[in-house]
Amino acid sequence: MMNKSKQPGIKIDDILLLESSCRRDSNIPRGQKLTTKVNFEFSYTMNKEKTAGASIIGAVVRLFSPDDEIKSIAEFSAKFQGRFSVDDEAPNMELEPFLESNAPALLYSYLRQHIQSITVKSSLPAIHLPIMNVIALIQDIKKKQVEEGNSSDQTTTDS
Repeated sequence: MMNKSKQPGIKIDDILLLESSCRRDSNIPRGQKLTTKVNFEFSYTMNKEKTAGASIIGAVVRLFSPDDEIKSIAEFSAKFQGRFSVDDEAPNMELEPFLESNAPALLYSYLRQHIQSITVKSSLPAIHLPIMNVIALIQDIKKKQVEEGNSSDQTTTDS
């Protein structure tokens, strides 16, 4: 049972940028209003001893012209991985629940900053991914997967 008055007892071993890409049409007129669509991906893995594991969060952001919302004129993507382990000196929380929810929420801040940065570097207005309750989003996705009979560790959603 976790003592809620204590820290989780989980260590951050690494936070890694696994993938990043940027593609844009060079003919996007300055000041053109664009429609943004975001696809998020969440997944986690654990080792057999359940003392260390990784959580991954990724996003693909597509920009569309209001005239043509089928063909994207710009696309930015990134995937971050956090590697975590149980702190032997202060264990308090099971690793699996941390990897399922807390870790993606932590990694989301890295993802938001990276997407914002690469959009600015591509000479487009900064894309600010919304502040959101990542834990609730993951729970909603898992609920849908159970209803659809799919219980994979990887969850994906469009926003």
